[in-house]
Amino acid sequence: MTTIDLLPSQSLDEPTRSGVAHVFASSFQAAEPGRVIDRYARAVDEIFVAREGDDVVGFQFFQRRRVAGRTVLHFSLAGRLADPRFRGLQARFGHLLIRRAVLHIPPWRPVFLAGVTNSPRSYRNMRAVGGRCFPDVLAPQRANPFGSWYADTAAHLGVTTVSDRGLVPDRMRDLGYALRSEPAPAHPTGRAYDDYVAGNRDDGLFVVVELLPVRDLPPYLLARRPRIPRQPTRDSTGAPPGNPAAAEKPAAGGEKTG
Repeated sequence: MTTIDLLPSQSLDEPTRSGVAHVFASSFQAAEPGRVIDRYARAVDEIFVAREGDDVVGFQFFQRRRVAGRTVLHFSLAGRLADPRFRGLQARFGHLLIRRAVLHIPPWRPVFLAGVTNSPRSYRNMRAVGGRCFPDVLAPQRANPFGSWYADTAAHLGVTTVSDRGLVPDRMRDLGYALRSEPAPAHPTGRAYDDYVAGNRDDGLFVVVELLPVRDLPPYLLARRPRIPRQPTRDSTGAPPGNPAAAEKPAAGGEKTG
Protein backbone atom coordinates (compact mmCIF):
# COMPACT_ATOMS: atom_id res chain seq x y z
CA MET A 1 0.00 0.00 0.00
CA THR A 2 1.33 3.44 -0.94
CA THR A 3 1.41 5.98 1.90
CA ILE A 4 2.02 9.72 1.48
CA ASP A 5 3.52 12.10 4.06
CA LEU A 6 4.00 15.87 3.90
CA LEU A 7 7.34 16.72 5.54
CA PRO A 8 9.49 19.82 6.14
CA SER A 9 12.07 19.74 3.36
CA GLN A 10 14.98 20.80 5.56
CA SER A 11 14.34 18.10 8.17
CA LEU A 12 14.54 14.95 6.05
CA ASP A 13 16.29 12.05 7.73
CA GLU A 14 19.05 10.34 5.77
CA PRO A 15 17.03 7.27 4.62
CA THR A 16 14.28 9.54 3.26
CA ARG A 17 16.76 11.90 1.60
CA SER A 18 18.56 8.96 -0.03
CA GLY A 19 15.25 7.49 -1.17
CA VAL A 20 14.17 10.78 -2.75
CA ALA A 21 17.55 11.07 -4.49
CA HIS A 22 17.16 7.53 -5.82
CA VAL A 23 13.73 8.33 -7.26
CA PHE A 24 15.09 11.56 -8.75
CA ALA A 25 17.91 9.62 -10.44
CA SER A 26 15.37 7.26 -12.00
CA SER A 27 13.43 10.20 -13.47
CA PHE A 28 16.24 12.56 -14.47
CA GLN A 29 19.85 12.45 -15.58
CA ALA A 30 22.21 14.13 -13.12
CA ALA A 31 25.82 13.65 -12.12
CA GLU A 32 25.07 14.09 -8.40
CA PRO A 33 21.38 13.51 -7.62
CA GLY A 34 21.89 14.07 -3.89
CA ARG A 35 23.18 17.59 -4.43
CA VAL A 36 20.17 18.47 -6.56
CA ILE A 37 17.80 17.25 -3.84
CA ASP A 38 19.74 19.16 -1.17
CA ARG A 39 19.45 22.35 -3.23
CA TYR A 40 15.69 22.00 -3.54
CA ALA A 41 15.36 21.08 0.15
CA ARG A 42 17.03 24.36 1.09
CA ALA A 43 14.90 26.43 -1.30
CA VAL A 44 11.41 24.86 -1.05
CA ASP A 45 9.57 24.53 2.25
CA GLU A 46 7.85 21.14 2.12
CA ILE A 47 7.92 17.83 0.31
CA PHE A 48 5.39 15.10 -0.24
CA VAL A 49 7.04 11.68 0.08
CA ALA A 50 5.25 8.56 -1.16
CA ARG A 51 6.36 5.18 0.16
CA GLU A 52 5.61 1.57 -0.58
CA GLY A 53 6.50 -0.08 2.69
CA ASP A 54 9.81 1.50 3.67
CA ASP A 55 10.84 2.41 0.11
CA VAL A 56 10.41 5.90 -1.31
CA VAL A 57 8.57 5.66 -4.65
CA GLY A 58 7.71 9.30 -5.40
CA PHE A 59 8.04 12.88 -4.20
CA GLN A 60 6.81 16.43 -4.82
CA PHE A 61 8.42 19.61 -3.48
CA PHE A 62 5.86 22.27 -2.56
CA GLN A 63 5.46 25.60 -0.81
CA ARG A 64 2.72 28.13 -0.14
CA ARG A 65 3.41 31.79 -0.85
CA ARG A 66 1.64 35.15 -0.92
CA VAL A 67 2.27 37.40 -3.92
CA ALA A 68 0.58 40.81 -3.92
CA GLY A 69 -2.07 39.52 -1.52
CA ARG A 70 -2.86 36.36 -3.49
CA THR A 71 -2.28 32.80 -2.27
CA VAL A 72 0.08 30.83 -4.52
CA LEU A 73 0.59 27.07 -4.28
CA HIS A 74 4.04 26.56 -5.76
CA PHE A 75 4.59 23.10 -7.24
CA SER A 76 8.30 22.43 -7.67
CA LEU A 77 10.46 19.40 -8.50
CA ALA A 78 8.65 16.04 -8.60
CA GLY A 79 9.47 12.48 -9.60
CA ARG A 80 8.36 8.88 -9.23
CA LEU A 81 9.61 5.41 -10.01
CA ALA A 82 8.76 4.14 -13.48
CA ASP A 83 6.83 1.16 -12.10
CA PRO A 84 3.27 1.30 -13.53
CA ARG A 85 1.89 0.82 -10.01
CA PHE A 86 2.86 4.40 -9.20
CA ARG A 87 1.27 6.14 -12.15
CA GLY A 88 -0.85 9.07 -11.09
CA LEU A 89 1.20 9.91 -7.99
CA GLN A 90 1.76 13.52 -9.03
CA ALA A 91 -1.98 13.97 -9.54
CA ARG A 92 -2.53 12.52 -6.04
CA PHE A 93 -0.02 14.97 -4.56
CA GLY A 94 -1.82 17.86 -6.23
CA HIS A 95 -5.21 16.60 -5.10
CA LEU A 96 -4.07 16.41 -1.47
CA LEU A 97 -2.48 19.86 -1.59
CA ILE A 98 -5.54 21.49 -3.10
CA ARG A 99 -7.86 19.91 -0.53
CA ARG A 100 -5.53 21.02 2.26
CA ALA A 101 -5.28 24.58 0.93
CA VAL A 102 -8.96 25.26 0.33
CA LEU A 103 -9.87 24.28 3.89
CA HIS A 104 -8.34 27.56 5.05
CA ILE A 105 -9.77 30.06 2.56
CA PRO A 106 -13.28 31.29 1.69
CA PRO A 107 -14.68 29.38 -1.30
CA TRP A 108 -15.14 32.59 -3.30
CA ARG A 109 -11.48 33.64 -2.97
CA PRO A 110 -9.16 32.32 -5.71
CA VAL A 111 -5.90 30.51 -5.13
CA PHE A 112 -3.28 30.07 -7.80
CA LEU A 113 -1.22 27.04 -8.74
CA ALA A 114 2.19 27.94 -10.14
CA GLY A 115 5.34 26.17 -11.23
CA VAL A 116 7.73 25.41 -14.05
CA THR A 117 7.00 22.21 -15.94
CA ASN A 118 8.98 20.37 -18.59
CA SER A 119 6.47 17.56 -18.93
CA PRO A 120 3.15 17.29 -20.79
CA ARG A 121 1.82 15.10 -17.96
CA SER A 122 2.62 17.70 -15.31
CA TYR A 123 0.99 20.39 -17.43
CA ARG A 124 -2.16 18.28 -17.79
CA ASN A 125 -2.29 17.68 -14.03
CA MET A 126 -2.18 21.43 -13.34
CA ARG A 127 -4.67 22.29 -16.04
CA ALA A 128 -7.10 19.62 -14.81
CA VAL A 129 -7.92 21.84 -11.84
CA GLY A 130 -9.85 24.18 -14.14
CA GLY A 131 -10.10 27.94 -14.21
CA ARG A 132 -8.00 30.43 -16.12
CA CYS A 133 -4.58 29.22 -17.20
CA PHE A 134 -1.46 30.68 -18.80
CA PRO A 135 0.14 29.53 -21.01
CA ASP A 136 -2.86 27.79 -22.54
CA VAL A 137 -1.34 25.35 -25.02
CA LEU A 138 -4.79 24.48 -26.39
CA ALA A 139 -5.38 28.14 -27.25
CA PRO A 140 -1.84 29.45 -27.85
CA GLN A 141 -3.00 32.85 -29.11
CA ARG A 142 -4.94 33.56 -25.91
CA ALA A 143 -3.54 36.54 -24.03
CA ASN A 144 -2.08 36.32 -20.53
CA PRO A 145 -5.08 36.95 -18.22
CA PHE A 146 -2.92 37.71 -15.17
CA GLY A 147 -1.07 40.78 -16.48
CA SER A 148 2.11 41.88 -14.74
CA TRP A 149 1.27 39.75 -11.68
CA TYR A 150 2.30 36.69 -13.72
CA ALA A 151 5.89 37.96 -14.12
CA ASP A 152 5.96 39.18 -10.51
CA THR A 153 4.99 35.69 -9.33
CA ALA A 154 7.69 34.07 -11.45
CA ALA A 155 10.30 36.41 -9.97
CA HIS A 156 9.02 35.81 -6.43
CA LEU A 157 9.48 32.06 -6.96
CA GLY A 158 13.00 32.51 -8.33
CA VAL A 159 12.16 32.02 -12.02
CA THR A 160 14.08 34.93 -13.49
CA THR A 161 13.87 34.37 -17.26
CA VAL A 162 10.34 33.99 -18.62
CA SER A 163 9.25 35.01 -22.10
CA ASP A 164 5.95 36.68 -22.93
CA ARG A 165 4.70 33.23 -24.00
CA GLY A 166 5.67 31.66 -20.66
CA LEU A 167 8.75 29.84 -21.94
CA VAL A 168 11.73 29.41 -19.62
CA PRO A 169 14.66 28.86 -22.02
CA ASP A 170 17.20 26.12 -21.26
CA ARG A 171 15.61 25.39 -17.91
CA MET A 172 17.09 21.91 -17.59
CA ARG A 173 20.60 22.98 -18.52
CA ASP A 174 20.52 25.87 -16.05
CA LEU A 175 19.47 23.53 -13.24
CA GLY A 176 22.21 21.04 -14.05
CA TYR A 177 20.17 17.97 -14.91
CA ALA A 178 18.22 16.58 -17.84
CA LEU A 179 15.00 14.72 -18.53
CA ARG A 180 15.11 11.08 -19.43
CA SER A 181 13.53 10.31 -22.78
CA GLU A 182 9.75 9.94 -22.83
CA PRO A 183 7.47 8.68 -25.58
CA ALA A 184 5.49 11.18 -27.61
CA PRO A 185 2.22 11.97 -25.81
CA ALA A 186 -1.00 10.49 -27.15
CA HIS A 187 -3.37 12.88 -25.36
CA PRO A 188 -4.35 16.03 -27.33
CA THR A 189 -3.18 18.29 -24.50
CA GLY A 190 0.20 16.54 -24.47
CA ARG A 191 0.58 16.94 -28.21
CA ALA A 192 -0.39 20.61 -27.94
CA TYR A 193 2.22 21.02 -25.20
CA ASP A 194 4.97 19.63 -27.42
CA ASP A 195 3.83 21.89 -30.27
CA TYR A 196 3.93 24.91 -27.95
CA VAL A 197 7.54 24.24 -26.88
CA ALA A 198 8.48 23.20 -30.45
CA GLY A 199 9.39 19.74 -29.19
CA ASN A 200 12.13 21.07 -26.90
CA ARG A 201 11.37 19.87 -23.39
CA ASP A 202 14.63 21.32 -22.09
CA ASP A 203 12.74 24.63 -22.22
CA GLY A 204 10.32 24.90 -19.33
CA LEU A 205 6.88 26.50 -19.15
CA PHE A 206 6.03 28.71 -16.20
CA VAL A 207 2.39 27.79 -15.65
CA VAL A 208 -0.18 29.63 -13.54
CA VAL A 209 -3.69 28.23 -13.02
CA GLU A 210 -6.44 30.05 -11.17
CA LEU A 211 -8.59 27.93 -8.87
CA LEU A 212 -11.83 29.48 -7.64
CA PRO A 213 -13.06 26.85 -5.18
CA VAL A 214 -16.79 27.57 -5.47
CA ARG A 215 -16.59 27.26 -9.26
CA ASP A 216 -13.76 24.85 -10.00
CA LEU A 217 -13.56 22.46 -7.06
CA PRO A 218 -16.83 20.50 -7.56
CA PRO A 219 -16.07 19.39 -11.15
CA TYR A 220 -12.43 18.72 -10.22
CA LEU A 221 -13.39 16.48 -7.30
CA LEU A 222 -16.13 14.83 -9.33
CA ALA A 223 -13.64 13.92 -12.04
CA ARG A 224 -11.40 12.30 -9.41
CA ARG A 225 -14.10 10.30 -7.64
CA PRO A 226 -13.56 6.53 -7.42
CA ARG A 227 -15.16 4.84 -10.38
CA ILE A 228 -17.34 1.78 -9.77
CA PRO A 229 -17.01 -0.77 -12.59
CA ARG A 230 -20.18 -0.98 -14.59
CA GLN A 231 -22.01 -4.26 -14.08
CA PRO A 232 -23.39 -6.11 -17.11
CA THR A 233 -27.11 -5.69 -17.65
CA ARG A 234 -29.17 -8.84 -17.06
CA ASP A 235 -32.67 -9.72 -18.19
CA SER A 236 -35.45 -11.05 -15.94
CA THR A 237 -33.99 -14.58 -16.02
CA GLY A 238 -30.66 -13.40 -14.62
CA ALA A 239 -28.76 -14.06 -17.86
CA PRO A 240 -26.66 -11.50 -19.69
CA PRO A 241 -28.42 -10.26 -22.85
CA GLY A 242 -27.93 -12.65 -25.75
CA ASN A 243 -26.86 -15.55 -23.50
CA PRO A 244 -29.95 -17.24 -22.01
CA ALA A 245 -28.03 -20.41 -21.23
CA ALA A 246 -26.04 -18.55 -18.61
CA ALA A 247 -29.14 -18.41 -16.38
CA GLU A 248 -29.34 -22.19 -16.21
CA LYS A 249 -26.39 -22.63 -13.87
CA PRO A 250 -24.93 -20.32 -11.22
CA ALA A 251 -21.51 -18.80 -11.81
CA ALA A 252 -18.71 -20.12 -9.62
CA GLY A 253 -18.56 -18.19 -6.39
CA GLY A 254 -21.90 -16.49 -7.01
CA GLU A 255 -24.54 -15.74 -4.40
CA LYS A 256 -26.73 -18.58 -3.16
CA THR A 257 -30.40 -18.20 -2.32
CA GLY A 258 -31.70 -19.94 0.75
